[in-house]
Amino acid sequence: MVNRLGRLLLCAVFFVFCLAAYATAAEVPNISVELSAGSNTAAVSVVEGKYLVLSGSGFIPVAVVDEGQTCVLTKEGLNLKVSGITAAAKGLLGPVYFHPLGVNETFVLGFNNTNYRGRITVHNTDQGLVVVNTLPVEEYLYGVVGQEMGYGAPLEALKAQALASRSYALGKKGTGLYADLNKNSQAYRGYNAELVAGFENVKEAVDSTAGEVICYQDKIINAVFHSNSGGFTESSENVWQQPVPYLRAVPSPWDEYALRYSYQDANGWPGNSYEWSVEFTRDQLKKFIADWNVARPNDVISIGEVKNIILSRTDSGSGKNTASGRVTALTLVGSMGKKTISKDNIRSFFRLNGQILKSTLFDITLNKGTVGESGHQDFFDTITINGRGNGHGIGLSQWGARGMAAEQEAGYYDIVKHYYSDVEIEKLY
Repeated sequence: MVNRLGRLLLCAVFFVFCLAAYATAAEVPNISVELSAGSNTAAVSVVEGKYLVLSGSGFIPVAVVDEGQTCVLTKEGLNLKVSGITAAAKGLLGPVYFHPLGVNETFVLGFNNTNYRGRITVHNTDQGLVVVNTLPVEEYLYGVVGQEMGYGAPLEALKAQALASRSYALGKKGTGLYADLNKNSQAYRGYNAELVAGFENVKEAVDSTAGEVICYQDKIINAVFHSNSGGFTESSENVWQQPVPYLRAVPSPWDEYALRYSYQDANGWPGNSYEWSVEFTRDQLKKFIADWNVARPNDVISIGEVKNIILSRTDSGSGKNTASGRVTALTLVGSMGKKTISKDNIRSFFRLNGQILKSTLFDITLNKGTVGESGHQDFFDTITINGRGNGHGIGLSQWGARGMAAEQEAGYYDIVKHYYSDVEIEKLY
């Protein structure tokens, strides 16, 4: 027991030196990502390197976990039960920290079938365990940029994505209770993303733009992005609520590159990110209304049988049509009244099998067939929606960026400054 505790204390000394070294080199900011919340068990494995396990606000050393070992933490009220490893204490108050033991090595942890660089912290909350991955933002981007833009994208498009993703992440820093982001804030696949073919281009895009962020009036912007704008992006207030000066509608003819891309899969991707068509039955429309009412008990749709659907494309600022042609209001006209659904809520209203409508850039056709159950000839049987684009349509269009880089030979500065209005690119570190 004395030898074991002695080793742990020695590890704790090493830990202090590691922290000092980490802080000295920490001109690159860390970012924290929530990987999981609400479960009562968390199994953390060491994939590469060696980790020191610490507990509580005093960073009490608990164990050293070697490569190949798995530590299982189970919530038991206010305590965390430790199993799977030899530990100085079997019950911990938490939080529990898995910190790299050493410097200038590769450190990788495994959690929920995905591997991650950096550190993992497990918080014990009333709602269950919250598992957080903390790592330098540049390493975080290794796990994001290829997943978001695509590993086969031109280098300049990958660089534009690196700037957008870095800016988005750092703009969220310090905003959460336990983490800055969650793993779905951007498509984050951790260290696994570094093992995908084509990662060398992603790494070059991240490394060559290290520290560069997009700013408006010297503040990092909320660098939102989407898959395909369908030919024209939209101003923020016509999709969400507030006008943002750097999120303005701009033409994006390069989105059509998705149609010309050499690889089209069996489901029509990526061409169907530019143009698409869906058809819904009257029964599906009834389910959309029922699902809406369950999710929004204070804003229910109670209009009887739907007889008509009217679209509006009014720009919130000018009162004219939106620059992109996006729908800003959809009115369901029923036998007992009408209900208007606005802006991006339109996409979530048409939710089928968990998938929302691809964009609000669409036209709608009401198809009349045989007499429906209502007995009225003017009632439609099906709805056809023909649309363009994929995503909210604000900020950077990823397929537009790919097209600019591939067919216009545009550099990442030009791409970024096209999609974000009146911005500057600044180097933080």
